[in-house]
Amino acid sequence: MTAKKMQLENFARITQSTAANTFTESEVQTRYSEIENCRVLLVKSFVKKDNSYEISFADSDETITVPVQSAKYSERQIRTVARILFEHCVTVAEKNAPLYDKTVRLFSPYVYVGGEDDDEHPFRAALVGDDEYLRTLQNTIVERDGKCFLYNTRLGYQIEKKGGDDFGRE
Repeated sequence: MTAKKMQLENFARITQSTAANTFTESEVQTRYSEIENCRVLLVKSFVKKDNSYEISFADSDETITVPVQSAKYSERQIRTVARILFEHCVTVAEKNAPLYDKTVRLFSPYVYVGGEDDDEHPFRAALVGDDEYLRTLQNTIVERDGKCFLYNTRLGYQIEKKGGDDFGRE
């Protein structure tokens, strides 16, 4: 029995460290609930028209018009827009999401996007290009910590790590 116990303890030590390098708890994050995550709205187009934005989504042919002033909408219409927005979101680890862009404040009457002054931004948005790379709403490729992000309707949300001159899928 003690041999089995020692074997398990040794196995635990090996899996907790690599080449005698131990990792902090925040780096290891063994529990999914401990990982900060956020929703990323994936849109195909984001076009301003008069006092509204016309939005089409990456994973469907659906298009909605979101007014700049939500006061034009009834409570029921606001809930409908919120439902549609959430249907076209993916939940990802915060470290693998595009950085917060103040443009998403447009969606604040419909979903919680975080406070203006705090660091909590649980809602992000990104354009999905024809090449599947995620872009900011200003149409620049999203790159964060040496990673690029992609979205494919069949494969889902993907991360590419920058390695040398080109990217390699993670």
